[in-house]
Amino acid sequence: MRQWRKIGLSLEDRNDLQRNFLDYVIKAPTNNYGNQFPGDIIQGTGGAIKWRFAPKQSDKGKSGSYRTIYFVFEEKTQSAFFLTVYGKNKKASLTNAEKNEIKAFIKSFKKKE
Repeated sequence: MRQWRKIGLSLEDRNDLQRNFLDYVIKAPTNNYGNQFPGDIIQGTGGAIKWRFAPKQSDKGKSGSYRTIYFVFEEKTQSAFFLTVYGKNKKASLTNAEKNEIKAFIKSFKKKE
């Protein structure tokens, strides 16, 4: 939550993201190319997914607002772990070092499961 507040997002924004995520998973669109979860897989991360998010008060739309990075650790129960969020105006994409950190974290997390 600290990271959310740091970039200007509220608890209401986080709750909105959660509702949107669950709504997508429950009502997965037929045109989602077989993806059960929203967003695009980020190459070189071991399965992390980037999902665009625009708070209700944003005038930038999803492509110009925020990026959330998460991974699915249990598809049967539709369980996901959100790793980070950042403003598109602050960072265009993850660096290779960040991708490697995420990959190591996911690998470690899945070993514990």
